[in-house]
Amino acid sequence: MGTTALGTIQVGVSPVRNQDMARGMGRNLLEVLGVANLQQAMDALRARCNGTGTPNFAGLEVGDYLDGVNLGGVVAPNGGAAPAGSHRIIIAGFNFYKNAGDTSNNRNHIVFVFGGAIATGRMNPTNINEGGYAASEIRQWLEGAAGDGSGPLAVGLANAIGPLYTIRKRETDRESARWDSFTLWLPNEIEVYGKTVWGTDINHERADRFIMPVMALPIYQKSMEYVRKSRNGSRTSWWLSSPHADDSTGFCAVSSLGFAGRNTASHIYGLSPAFCVA
Repeated sequence: MGTTALGTIQVGVSPVRNQDMARGMGRNLLEVLGVANLQQAMDALRARCNGTGTPNFAGLEVGDYLDGVNLGGVVAPNGGAAPAGSHRIIIAGFNFYKNAGDTSNNRNHIVFVFGGAIATGRMNPTNINEGGYAASEIRQWLEGAAGDGSGPLAVGLANAIGPLYTIRKRETDRESARWDSFTLWLPNEIEVYGKTVWGTDINHERADRFIMPVMALPIYQKSMEYVRKSRNGSRTSWWLSSPHADDSTGFCAVSSLGFAGRNTASHIYGLSPAFCVA
């Protein structure tokens, strides 16, 4: 192990860099890419994914960000608060879902998350988790009931940054697992914590069903700084898509301190979805 002048600590063969460890050390992608505005940056990132058929992620790092994503025209979810103003999106990983899916996710892609909780809402109008996230009220607002990007937030985000990449991934309710489409989704417990804590993700818990990454998104592996979210300058709890394993009333969440939590489905929590561009 050794430390360089740039602050890179060698652990085995993988460098752990300051940029990976704290939100404040991420770099502005306008500067990284040498472009003038948000749309030029998104065009450059899409070209890096599939412009030549071979991905070119050189020089990009988990934690790099773009500010100024304007979602001010998006209506509020039922019972919640709208995503007023502009927001930061952060690179969360590269090709994380590549080749997964019942229909393979065959495009090179970059996974993004929001830096904070961009809105607030409830999972369902009553305290029920039947059908899991796929059947929830909040999914309709985020990405549409079929996960096809038709929800108000996905439409607003696509208007702000260009098209989103719809992927196929495995999700569960309390009884079974299913393949589904996802365009702008609430992460599940595994995507944040790398394992189930309060929730059930049936397809991940048996070795013979190892068909999706059993790991957290890279951004959430690096530091609690990214797991803990704020809204309007204050720490807030935020919803995850995993149903609570031990009862039929609630879903999992991230507490305002960043710890794994849960609450009944009609509770109002922050919303901080993930999405892909390709």
